[in-house]
Amino acid sequence: QVEYTGPRVISSQEASMRLSSATELLARLNEVEGTSYTLAQYPQLAQTLQQYIVEGCDFGVIYARLRSGWTPDPILGLQNLRTRKKEDVELRSAAFGIKTRTIIKPSLPPRRVWDLYSNRVVPYYVASYLHGAVSHSWMHDAQRHTVHTAINGHEWPVPIPTDTTLERVRIELLNLRLQYVWLDVLCLRQKGPEHNEATRDQEWRTDVPTIGSVYHSTTFVVHYYSGLGRPFRIENLDDERHWLNRAWTLQEVTADPIIAGETPCSPLSTRVAVDAETGEVIDRDERRFYNTLASLVSNTQHLYCIYSILDAMRHRSASSELDKIAGLVYRVSASYLPPYIPSQSPEDAWAALVKAMLPRFRGDLLFLFPRPGEGFHRWFPTWQQVKSEARLPREESMHEPVEFD
Repeated sequence: QVEYTGPRVISSQEASMRLSSATELLARLNEVEGTSYTLAQYPQLAQTLQQYIVEGCDFGVIYARLRSGWTPDPILGLQNLRTRKKEDVELRSAAFGIKTRTIIKPSLPPRRVWDLYSNRVVPYYVASYLHGAVSHSWMHDAQRHTVHTAINGHEWPVPIPTDTTLERVRIELLNLRLQYVWLDVLCLRQKGPEHNEATRDQEWRTDVPTIGSVYHSTTFVVHYYSGLGRPFRIENLDDERHWLNRAWTLQEVTADPIIAGETPCSPLSTRVAVDAETGEVIDRDERRFYNTLASLVSNTQHLYCIYSILDAMRHRSASSELDKIAGLVYRVSASYLPPYIPSQSPEDAWAALVKAMLPRFRGDLLFLFPRPGEGFHRWFPTWQQVKSEARLPREESMHEPVEFD
């Protein structure tokens, strides 16, 4: 059971409310925001509010669009919103290099964020800020279903575990004092109706490679180790769907995460039983969980040599080999990123990543891998070689940059 205990935010029922006149809508906004604006005081508001009504927007959408600039001057807030929208369009247009066919702005902010106060997904420019990001592993097909929700404007079905709700997730995030949050199932366009797919492919080209930067450009990263919105338990550590074993979560590892789904029975590190002499966690599964987590933090936060991150990725589980390579992009790339192309072969995606990675990592591939490459290039291994090599090199980095033209 969860209950929100912080400052007042609108409920899901309030968000879905439809209002029929600008005067009625303004009164509702005043009530929520604690203001006393009138249309006589701000006549310019009437056209904007009426336009939202004509477009069929519910109160949640309207509140989400206006609340960041509602005080101290709503007209100035609207002007700033238009400016930020124009800048966002220009930024995303310039993010993909037409000539190079690469992403030339690796730190691109997310396209959308979840506004927890309004319970609506909004374009990033509406918030212009990200308070946190949620990391979780998708459950097996039999343990999840898709829901159609007003949160994302019913644009695509949202996959979540069958034994939880988005409202539960929202309440827990609100209790963590978060406002604007990135959650993949809501903020990254998912598979949906056929007319959705062309737009999804276009967005994923830049949005998927830049997911890593989303997690590392925010202060708070919330980890659901047992599935989105589910209680934190150790469960089966050998399950390919466990958070510790998924390819995508490797780029989401942080040194100081917020553990979500906490219950009195959750094995939090602060209360697990520890051997008084050795200092080791007594329970075998709990010890394995925290030792594996510590190893992931070490291998991803301190990349002296590319082989530590390759070793962490190559045996992880993913829907495709292409996803494993895409999950490496943020960790190893330099000033630009290869795009995500669903039709691309894993080997072509790996070659594109080698071209984009930090020069010293290319040096490690050339100087330290024990065998010649078996693909078009002999000087670096194929992805299949990386996966199948019995033991990857353990040496420190050669610190010898290799340019790739």
